[in-house]
Amino acid sequence: MNKTGPRPLLLGYALALTGGLTLTFDIPTLRLADANLASALLFRSMLEVLAAIGIWAVWRSLRKDAPPLIPGWHGLLVSLFYGTGSIVFVTGVVASADEGATGAMLFLLATSPLIAALLAFFFLGERPAPATWIALILVLLGVGLIVGNPTAGSGFVKLCGFGVASLIAGAITVSRWSGKSMGFTPLIACVLPALMGGMMLVDGETAPEVGSWFWLAVNGAITLPIAFFCLAQAPRYIPAPQAALFYLLETTIAPIWLFLIFGEGITPLSLLGGALIVGAVAFDTVCQIRRRRRERRTVPFRGA
Repeated sequence: MNKTGPRPLLLGYALALTGGLTLTFDIPTLRLADANLASALLFRSMLEVLAAIGIWAVWRSLRKDAPPLIPGWHGLLVSLFYGTGSIVFVTGVVASADEGATGAMLFLLATSPLIAALLAFFFLGERPAPATWIALILVLLGVGLIVGNPTAGSGFVKLCGFGVASLIAGAITVSRWSGKSMGFTPLIACVLPALMGGMMLVDGETAPEVGSWFWLAVNGAITLPIAFFCLAQAPRYIPAPQAALFYLLETTIAPIWLFLIFGEGITPLSLLGGALIVGAVAFDTVCQIRRRRRERRTVPFRGA
């Protein structure tokens, strides 16, 4: 059963915000690692899995309430979404780095809240609040300003961005539906991209190639475990479309890191689109918190 009430609600937003901000460092650290596709898939994913198992083992030794790594068939479905999404994401990052269009691919991830809202509406019966629909419209407008740019990357890169957004939306919706703790599931799901990367290296046609093991370790063992644990837990406490909105922090802030580190340019339209997306996240979050507070104040008191 999904959690409700003031404290769980605030916890859900705190988890989503922490995860979203941490995720903004994903692509910069992956780019700094300078690994080819097979090495990035294998070693990055292995680090995520090992970090998840290590954290889970320590948690379980200290307390008995450690959530399962993969909670039932719901967890298997969520792990399939996340594992496939990781493969598509890394493939898109490597391809977009060659084109200088990583920022454009990131902004396409902004479609995930709209997809999550539609999935939650059709499959879970959740009707998004008017504020959420307004936020989603702003998101689409921001994305349109960026994707409409003819220099926003190849069709393959754009397809990767939209594909990752769809898979993330599916994972969030199933997590919300199950009401189970999925904090470790997206990390354990990295077994799938690790296997693919390993097969690519085993066939002999691709050799391991990593420019910086330090940045690869920061990416796989620190950044992603924190980000995905928090983001995967958030749908237990807040609706799926709202949880998905916090993934947009990466699409907005990461291009700034790419500009500062790699000099990858940001056009005025990209800045305007990013401002619309960030504004949508803030607007929806504030409106939902205020609405919940009003609902709590109007609930009549029931004596013992």
